Amino acid sequence: MRNPIAPLEQFRSPRVRDLVWALLSPTLINSNNGNHNPSPRWFREAFTLIESHLRKLDQDDAPLRQYLDAAPTPRLGLYFERLWSYWLQHNSRYELLAHNLQVITDQQTLGEFDFIVRDTHADQIEHWELAVKFYLGVPPLHEAHHWFGANTRDRLDLKYCHLVDKQLTLSETLPGRNACLAQGWNVSQRRLISKGRLYYPYTGAPPAVQCAPRCIDPTHENGFWINHSAFLPLASTFPQAGYHWLERTEWLVHHGTALQSFATIREKLEQQLPPRPMQLWISGWQAEPFRLFVVPDDWQASALESLRQPAQQ
Repeated sequence: MRNPIAPLEQFRSPRVRDLVWALLSPTLINSNNGNHNPSPRWFREAFTLIESHLRKLDQDDAPLRQYLDAAPTPRLGLYFERLWSYWLQHNSRYELLAHNLQVITDQQTLGEFDFIVRDTHADQIEHWELAVKFYLGVPPLHEAHHWFGANTRDRLDLKYCHLVDKQLTLSETLPGRNACLAQGWNVSQRRLISKGRLYYPYTGAPPAVQCAPRCIDPTHENGFWINHSAFLPLASTFPQAGYHWLERTEWLVHHGTALQSFATIREKLEQQLPPRPMQLWISGWQAEPFRLFVVPDDWQASALESLRQPAQQ
């Protein structure tokens, strides 16, 4: 299968690479309404619409950096929206009409539209919802509620319901329609733009992607996770392996080039107080480099316990 994000390797700027990944990486979450799901061809066309601009940015990415830095945020979801917002302002087909437009009735906020855009080619108004998520799976892996964020109160099933049942239907509700009609917009197309990655329990075998929940796109990006106490002895069996400690800003795209030794990674792990999930880029364990979350030994128990508690979306 052709790698959909092969063009990523043609760019050097970390911010440009993030934007290329936002456009070309495989879909993560699909709506049960197929009309909501952009096709791989749609994303390739989105890349083509801005490709010449991206190549100029790669020589001098100051305009993109300034745009992103004007609204700095540690939240990857907001950063992901900001990348798409930049794209919307530099492509030749879609016009951004509104971003984070709230729908308010009886002094209560019912929700907000991520993006309202105009497709100038089709002459139609579209409502887009965006999400970038990273989930670790605890068997049984086919159950959506068994996929957790590094923060175990974040779950795939809850995010799916929020995106598909609430956010994407907002423009079909009477208050949502009225909010759009007040601006002269009649929404005729809804899109879910969802990217991210699933992390499977590490067994040394390829990830069991066929066991993913039904709402997950079969082509999704993936990695692995492992307990801290299992990681240390296993890593010692790969003395020639190299590691890169992925900061949260690299959860989208791996930017680092210099690899570190296991001893350095072990020292950084031991300095974490309290222990928390962290992500590595590993070269030398398998034929191809891969991403591995190392989680505290009580992480899985904490995840399962969170099923009994109110969770955040």
